[in-house]
Amino acid sequence: MVLPALPPSLSYRWYLDPVCGKSLLEWAVAELWELLGRAPWVFSRSPREAEELRRRFHGAALGGVVSDLFLISPLASLLEGPARESSQGVLVCTPLLPVAPGEIVASLLRHHAVGGSDFTRGDPADDAAPKLVSRDLLSCLAALRLEERGLVPPGNPFQALERLIGSEEFDAFFRERCGRAPKASAIGDSEPSGQNLPRAPSIWHPEDMKILRRAVSRAGGRLPVRGGELLSVWSEILARRERAKSRLAAKRLSATAPRLVKTGVPTVLHVAVESAYSGAEACFALLAANIRRDRYNPVAVVGAEGVLTEKLRAGGVPVIIPGFAYWGPSAFNISYFVELLRKHNVALVHINGWRAHSTRLAAQLLGIPVVCHLRVFPQPDFVPALAEAQVVLCVSHAVATELRRYPIAGTVVVVHDGVDLEEFPPRGSREGGGDRRVLVLANVGPGKGQELALRALPFVAQAVSNVRLLFAGDILDASYYAQLRRLVQELGCEDQVEFLGFQYPVLPLYTQADVLVVPSLREPLSHVVLEAQAVGVPVVAAANGGTPEMIQDGVNGLLFGERTPQALAEAIVRVLTDEGLAARLAQEGRRIVRSRFSIEQHADNVMAVYDAVLGRWRRRGAAAAHKYSIALTDNLNLG
Repeated sequence: MVLPALPPSLSYRWYLDPVCGKSLLEWAVAELWELLGRAPWVFSRSPREAEELRRRFHGAALGGVVSDLFLISPLASLLEGPARESSQGVLVCTPLLPVAPGEIVASLLRHHAVGGSDFTRGDPADDAAPKLVSRDLLSCLAALRLEERGLVPPGNPFQALERLIGSEEFDAFFRERCGRAPKASAIGDSEPSGQNLPRAPSIWHPEDMKILRRAVSRAGGRLPVRGGELLSVWSEILARRERAKSRLAAKRLSATAPRLVKTGVPTVLHVAVESAYSGAEACFALLAANIRRDRYNPVAVVGAEGVLTEKLRAGGVPVIIPGFAYWGPSAFNISYFVELLRKHNVALVHINGWRAHSTRLAAQLLGIPVVCHLRVFPQPDFVPALAEAQVVLCVSHAVATELRRYPIAGTVVVVHDGVDLEEFPPRGSREGGGDRRVLVLANVGPGKGQELALRALPFVAQAVSNVRLLFAGDILDASYYAQLRRLVQELGCEDQVEFLGFQYPVLPLYTQADVLVVPSLREPLSHVVLEAQAVGVPVVAAANGGTPEMIQDGVNGLLFGERTPQALAEAIVRVLTDEGLAARLAQEGRRIVRSRFSIEQHADNVMAVYDAVLGRWRRRGAAAAHKYSIALTDNLNLG
């Protein structure tokens, strides 16, 4: 694959994520060498891997070992060494970088590196987009000792960066240390808001297919019919010298064929791809905890300790924390899950989302069916992963309708989420005191519509005295949060607005609220609506996505269709000024949640899907499933 050379002035050190696997890493190094016109630096988690790369590239300067995780401080210290003047920063490569069109990688590097960006802010689901961190930014982050303070998630510092960049405190620290303001730029599939910057289109995008087809053809491979087969194509190209190891792996699997027929109470592996606790993770934990143990044994895989693991253990669910970024489609990750699935005799894998590629591929190797739970609206980037699942559970008909527009081979089933009625019991009288409290419970980001709620507040305050607007939720977008704070000042309502941040437990918020507002641009199925209605809080929500499947306007809540501050304010004022209406909405909301959205009903519906999947899978027979696993293993480098 011949890639265009970059200007000689561009010099970068490279951190290549070793979970992409040896052969893929080797190919990436070769491509980057050609792209840069010189040997890139490679920072690896594994001394053995670094030595192997040096051997394969004849002792070239590919060295540097950065502990067992991607840590900011070690990287910053390496950039302070003799190569400081020739290194602008670090590029964190992703598993798909080697098949991203070289023209796109080159143009992005020209813009973001030479253009002086300190950090690329992009779509975290875009595997084809490299992430850049400047030397100055690394130096500041190391000086703040973020890792020692527990502010950097293990193996993935980008959540910390997203929160820091744009905050007033960090900007002041950066300006004092570097003499200028930090600069972030957009990258990836998401539209850069208000910026005319180059983007990295998804490799599944039709505009890229011609480039990718030509590159794969030159490398001696073929372009797959379905995107989900791309990993096999990479491996076919990259692992020709590893065929013997692949065949040995297939023979080892062949020896375990009798284990593929599960007996007794089946074990279901519930896999979380996010560790932060939000609505999707709350549903994930609730489901696993309420699976009937006489029918299925739940085991959960989670990325890190936190509220999610606490909820799972409280529900009696065994929790496995791998200790590394386990969802990428690497040989190491796949091998890890092959052993885990064998050890726990797993009969079915239930993925909360779509990104657990390694788990899905390991399940295919062992002939184990996969169920994916889609709690967001589908995007073209992750549809190929869903296409490989036997069943895709959708939280609403709105999500299922969009998903069916894509070529999904498996069955699409709608299963509405449920709420734990014991955790959210009906409240008595409101406990908030004399003021009137309007609650918006959602992580702070543009999609959740907090700006609309803010702009509606002055109209509400004209009709209702002592009104307060409470925002509860983690700050996912620091720039959007800063924009909201400026809007509060412009509207002159500082005394009426409070940002509470992440809150757990959330029951006290409901007991003190007069109305819950859900102003999101589009909600797949809002779990906070179910929680609020279970407690007895009237709900005002935007009439979009899956929300009309929960709320009948004027019966168990109020829906507003026009996204204007006046329309939202009118609905809020109706609830706050009409006690009879508020009582009827609360009473009917509790009744509908009890009759249609209890966690017991949700668990029963999901277990019925398990029954159908395993019944169909067993009828296919272990021999057919194992024949498929051997064919897949022959196209993967598990060595």
